[in-house]
Amino acid sequence: MGCVAMLAQGDYTVTGKDYNNAKKVYIVEVGENERIDSTEVVNGCFKFKGRIAKPLFAEVHTDSGAFMGQFILEPGDIKLFGNNNFYASGAPMNDSLTALTREVAVFDKQYANGEISEEEKDRKYAEKVVPVVKRHLQDALGTRTFYFFSYYIEKFTFKDLYDRSSEQIKKIPDLKRKRDYYELTAKTEEGMMFKDFEVPYE
Repeated sequence: MGCVAMLAQGDYTVTGKDYNNAKKVYIVEVGENERIDSTEVVNGCFKFKGRIAKPLFAEVHTDSGAFMGQFILEPGDIKLFGNNNFYASGAPMNDSLTALTREVAVFDKQYANGEISEEEKDRKYAEKVVPVVKRHLQDALGTRTFYFFSYYIEKFTFKDLYDRSSEQIKKIPDLKRKRDYYELTAKTEEGMMFKDFEVPYE
């Protein structure tokens, strides 16, 4: 996968279908409660139009609070496909993530056919995913990739990437909880003293 350049402020359109019988839908930055944009649902479809200062890892909610899916809000003509797990196209970062998702889907098929073990599948995922996160730690593509594929990232690598990442990543509660959990469990691993059992010498 080639590098994706950071985009300056620009206009966006985001279109998709509603599967929740909503009247209105909202774009919300992941890790924040503030709504970025809103639009009406017309004949089962929605279209957002606006301007953004920098790309953001975002998600779409309905007026009833139902979650519809996640994508990268960036300049471009973005089309969202699916429900609860968006595939997005029409802008560089979204296209890159969709391409990565298709690449790793091959490993799922190989595993389902008995061609590789689950351990090998997870290793192959990590080999594809980790370099993308490393190259994009400071932008929305890295944030979305890190969040979406965090299961496949070995815990010490996860901790290192998280600690060097952008504020976009650090304000996502699920990633922070995983980082804190890995920190806690590291203290009980072989060769490490768990502080609850330390006995001071007289």
